Amino acid sequence: MEWILLTNDDGIEADSLQNLVTALHERGHGCIVFAPSENNSAVSMKISLGKPLSVTKKDDSR
Repeated sequence: MEWILLTNDDGIEADSLQNLVTALHERGHGCIVFAPSENNSAVSMKISLGKPLSVTKKDDSR
Protein backbone atom coordinates (compact mmCIF):
# COMPACT_ATOMS: atom_id res chain seq x y z
CA MET A 1 0.00 0.00 0.00
CA GLU A 2 1.27 3.46 -0.88
CA TRP A 3 0.82 6.21 1.70
CA ILE A 4 0.05 9.82 0.85
CA LEU A 5 0.42 12.81 3.16
CA LEU A 6 -2.34 15.40 2.72
CA THR A 7 -2.74 18.83 4.27
CA ASN A 8 -5.00 21.82 3.75
CA ASP A 9 -6.08 25.04 5.42
CA ASP A 10 -9.84 24.50 5.08
CA GLY A 11 -10.12 22.25 8.13
CA ILE A 12 -10.27 18.52 8.69
CA GLU A 13 -14.02 18.36 8.00
CA ALA A 14 -13.84 20.14 4.62
CA ASP A 15 -15.92 18.28 2.05
CA SER A 16 -13.19 18.56 -0.59
CA LEU A 17 -10.60 16.99 1.71
CA GLN A 18 -12.96 14.21 2.80
CA ASN A 19 -13.84 13.47 -0.85
CA LEU A 20 -10.16 13.28 -1.78
CA VAL A 21 -9.39 10.91 1.10
CA THR A 22 -12.33 8.69 0.12
CA ALA A 23 -11.24 8.57 -3.52
CA LEU A 24 -7.66 7.70 -2.57
CA HIS A 25 -8.80 4.97 -0.16
CA GLU A 26 -10.97 3.48 -2.91
CA ARG A 27 -7.86 3.26 -5.09
CA GLY A 28 -5.89 1.43 -2.40
CA HIS A 29 -3.85 4.30 -0.97
CA GLY A 30 -3.38 5.01 2.70
CA CYS A 31 -3.69 8.65 3.75
CA ILE A 32 -2.25 10.63 6.61
CA VAL A 33 -3.91 14.03 6.94
CA PHE A 34 -2.68 17.08 8.81
CA ALA A 35 -5.28 19.83 8.84
CA PRO A 36 -6.57 22.40 11.32
CA SER A 37 -9.66 21.61 13.35
CA GLU A 38 -11.43 24.58 11.75
CA ASN A 39 -11.17 26.59 8.54
CA ASN A 40 -8.03 28.75 8.45
CA SER A 41 -8.21 30.00 4.87
CA ALA A 42 -6.72 33.45 4.25
CA VAL A 43 -4.80 33.60 7.54
CA SER A 44 -1.31 33.36 6.08
CA MET A 45 -0.03 36.04 8.45
CA LYS A 46 -1.31 34.24 11.55
CA ILE A 47 1.39 33.73 14.16
CA SER A 48 1.29 31.27 17.03
CA LEU A 49 4.33 32.52 18.95
CA GLY A 50 4.18 31.61 22.61
CA LYS A 51 1.17 29.39 22.08
CA PRO A 52 1.77 25.64 22.03
CA LEU A 53 0.36 23.73 19.09
CA SER A 54 -1.49 20.54 19.79
CA VAL A 55 -2.06 17.50 17.60
CA THR A 56 -5.15 15.37 18.00
CA LYS A 57 -5.49 11.97 16.37
CA LYS A 58 -8.82 11.45 14.64
CA ASP A 59 -9.51 7.89 13.58
CA ASP A 60 -10.87 7.32 10.11
CA SER A 61 -14.61 6.80 10.36
CA ARG A 62 -14.99 5.37 6.87
